Amino acid sequence: MRPRTLFHHPATTALCILLILSSTFNLRAQQCTDPTTITDANLDAPFMQNGRLVQNGVASSCAGRKAFPGVADMNPRRTKVYLFTNNMSTPVCVNVTLNAGSCTGASGLFSAAYTGFNPFDLTANYLADIGGSPTPSRSYSFVVEAGADFQVVVSQVNANQSCASYTLTVSGVGCLTPGEMLISEFRFGVNDGAQNSNQDEYVELYNNTDAPLTVSTADGSAGWALVADDGVMRFVIPNGTQIPARGHFLGVNSAGYSLGNYPAGNNSTATGDATYTRDIDYPAGIALFRTANPANFTLANRLDAVGFTFASSLYRENGLTGFPVSSSGTNYFHVRRMTSGLPQDTGNNATDFALVTLGFDSGATLGAPGPENLSSPIQRNQSIKSSLIDPTVPATSAPNHVRTTGRSRTASSAGSPSAANSATPRVQTSRGCASAS
Repeated sequence: MRPRTLFHHPATTALCILLILSSTFNLRAQQCTDPTTITDANLDAPFMQNGRLVQNGVASSCAGRKAFPGVADMNPRRTKVYLFTNNMSTPVCVNVTLNAGSCTGASGLFSAAYTGFNPFDLTANYLADIGGSPTPSRSYSFVVEAGADFQVVVSQVNANQSCASYTLTVSGVGCLTPGEMLISEFRFGVNDGAQNSNQDEYVELYNNTDAPLTVSTADGSAGWALVADDGVMRFVIPNGTQIPARGHFLGVNSAGYSLGNYPAGNNSTATGDATYTRDIDYPAGIALFRTANPANFTLANRLDAVGFTFASSLYRENGLTGFPVSSSGTNYFHVRRMTSGLPQDTGNNATDFALVTLGFDSGATLGAPGPENLSSPIQRNQSIKSSLIDPTVPATSAPNHVRTTGRSRTASSAGSPSAANSATPRVQTSRGCASAS
């Protein structure tokens, strides 16, 4: 996604600023590794902030909230902003280290943190700052509340200072461990003019463990709820439902879902295991909770979430930025990447999900949707091991590797994803073949 040009108009409201920032700077969102290390430069910064903070020599600390240091002047500075989210259900202490390299001294670089960065008002939503320019390295820390977004800003001290390179290290960002139940694939309806196209949507869930999952709740509610960021349940997985190891559960919008006849396994099609009729707004977010009681739709009860950067943080993990604008209408979907052979779950939607379309969307993979339900095939790599068709010859030679008029792929006698395809999203090239998962 190409960053938008920001218009520096003092009358711009804070709300509009935050919406623009959300889409502009998500390209520099956390990768949810701890620590996250970013090497960047401000020579190409397309964005300016009005003014700079006073360097009072006091670095913020988690031991106590630092008072706002004041604004030194209102001259514009080149600025880069990095978006993070605390996905944990408890507050975290975040530590930031800025190594300015050769760009040292009072006229070098500065860093601050915000809960909602407003480049026209550096007092708004202030969280912490580094206290002084690194020479060459300096750190600061601050507390981020559960489920909260925050931004780390790197800016010039001197408006004429250009820094070829710096390194920003952020630790303690609250990365999640891989979830046991994931949202693995989804499509929100897009109104392309066709009848019911706004309801042509589905949400696929995935058991991310090697054992069956039996749905149960601790609060006596009906089951696990899939909820959109309007706070309304779309469907519930009832208590007692057993989802096979590495198996799926499918919820569909029965008012417009068009993929019910797609193959989903032997003698089965991709019909929904649960249905709903209220479409999910686009762009939006969705979350799966281990309860069907709306009073308990909290971060502590959330199993997984995926959404766009405009959605509430409860209904996303950092957030997606890729918007399908396909000329093929609703023939698109988002699916977890299969880099390791299993659906990827790092706690960052932008990293974990790939956009797949039948059109020509920028950054999208060409493919068709393949929703799976309780009757779909499951992975059995633990009991059925894959091997080359002819183990006596290299994997790159026939009959193990054969070029056809379609895609070239390494043959596997067990039919599981090969190493050649493990880095690509799950895409079906023929509707007669079940997608690997």
